[in-house]
Amino acid sequence: MATLLRSLATADARWTRVGADGTESAIDTSFADWLAGVDAAVVGRWQRGSPPSSATGRSALMIELRRDGRPAATLQIGNDAVAWREAGGRAAFAPLGAGVAGPLRASLPPSR
Repeated sequence: MATLLRSLATADARWTRVGADGTESAIDTSFADWLAGVDAAVVGRWQRGSPPSSATGRSALMIELRRDGRPAATLQIGNDAVAWREAGGRAAFAPLGAGVAGPLRASLPPSR
């Protein structure tokens, strides 16, 4: 995720996000800041492999990140975990308490 954040900082115009409703929008400063907050919340918690269903269930917040119109990664925030899958197939998840995951989900900036 840190690699993506660096890329956003240098080539943000090439990146877009797609929410669960299918709306694609440019990544702006508020979303980049929110994503940095997600990254800060999961530091030291990442585990490789398939995430638990609590991170990817129907109630999970899901965001697809695209670079130059092509899928690059998918971020999901469930009730108590964050899941990250890169387009190349690498996957990881980070367990979080509901007291951390809930506020992250609730603070997602709206699409523009």
